[in-house]
Amino acid sequence: MKKNRFIWELGWRPLLWFGVSVVLFYLAVMLAGLWRTGPLLGFFLWLVPMLFLAWLLIRKIVRPITEIVKGAGELAQGNLERQIMVDGEAELGDLARSINILAGRLRKMKRRVAEETDLSRAILNSMVDCVVALDREGRVRLVNKAVERTFGVSEAACLGKSVVGAVRSFEFERLVQGVLADGRGLVEEMPIFTPQPRSFLIHITPLAAGGGGVVAILRDTTEAKRLERVRSDFFANVSHELRTPLTSINGFLETLLDGSLDDEASTRHFLEIMSTEAERLSRLIDDLFVLSDIENRRRTFKKEAVAMDALIGKIEDMFTMMAQDRGVTLRTSVADGLPPAWGDGDMITQLMINLVDNAVKYTPSGRQVEVTAFLDETLQVAVRVADTGVGMAEDDLPRIFERFYRVDKARSREQGGTGLGLSIVKHIVETLGGRIEVASKLGRGSTFTVRLPACHTVAGSSAEN
Repeated sequence: MKKNRFIWELGWRPLLWFGVSVVLFYLAVMLAGLWRTGPLLGFFLWLVPMLFLAWLLIRKIVRPITEIVKGAGELAQGNLERQIMVDGEAELGDLARSINILAGRLRKMKRRVAEETDLSRAILNSMVDCVVALDREGRVRLVNKAVERTFGVSEAACLGKSVVGAVRSFEFERLVQGVLADGRGLVEEMPIFTPQPRSFLIHITPLAAGGGGVVAILRDTTEAKRLERVRSDFFANVSHELRTPLTSINGFLETLLDGSLDDEASTRHFLEIMSTEAERLSRLIDDLFVLSDIENRRRTFKKEAVAMDALIGKIEDMFTMMAQDRGVTLRTSVADGLPPAWGDGDMITQLMINLVDNAVKYTPSGRQVEVTAFLDETLQVAVRVADTGVGMAEDDLPRIFERFYRVDKARSREQGGTGLGLSIVKHIVETLGGRIEVASKLGRGSTFTVRLPACHTVAGSSAEN
């Protein structure tokens, strides 16, 4: 059975070549006999079959083998598009077709690997977290776009260098070397300069495949920490601001209940203070609700043309009496031909009330507050509220729009402020698509400039779109 199977698998081609060889051998023997009778005739008769055999050998064996060797060499060098062209049904033809099929499968695998690589690279580059891949020697193999943006480096400049070339922190390098040494991952939070100081939550994981190494993921927690600090400060400030008037009201109530009701003058004085504190508490709660509604988009903002001359005239009517009582001169002016602002009239009125109210309150008697509206160089409607009051130090300016931040806490509470007015102003301006700027000198006054979209600018953009 085994012998028969061997002959069956051998095929008919070797048998044919065996038969041809027997015939050629027989002819050679016959030619040998002719050689003895006539050398020239025998040589000629021998040369013809030998040339035919050589031509047959070159065509059927040598040329296909040369083509296969050449094609296999090009495939080995990476030219997977190369096709080996060998005609015939012989074993060499089958070999050539098998190599072509293998090359086709390799092309498909190469395309699939390229697609997977592109997908992995796209996912890495779309990540917000920084990703750094290192080999077992601690040299950079890969960084994503977040690393380039955060640390101001390029991937080409980092590749093959130590981790300090990508993340400029010797403490981070120490963590990486520790993971490379003991093969155990770690999670740690640490500050890194980028060049600004930032806080990162770092995950370092060893790689078992791909020749070893580690992958480090750096998550920027700076903003999360800031928001947590703001939230903590907000609750602390809210608790303090609510507790202060409540403590005052409770204290006077206890005094009255303990026997001071018989003294009419003291009772009236205490009730007036309690009324003032209750009003302040009510204003604080109202401002908190307004700020919450604006931040959470629960308040509907209208988009309409707001005539600034009429709005500033209304503001002047509202604060003229207050300014006169304090000995402050209030002046207003609106540029000729000023286009309407594009936004919510009620919200613009509220932000103007807050700005002008602060300006009048913090301006000493004998000085002035000026409110002007004009078209700025960017073709936006600008409203400037300038006072000549107490002013603010330069260090206070970055924080004045924070909730409950007061430059002078005692004076602010004395004036009845809640510490939320400027925060409300900033949120309104940003919601309306504008911006607010402040300039101040201690003892010389402050200037707030609000810039809002103008109707003609919005109309022009809409028509262009």
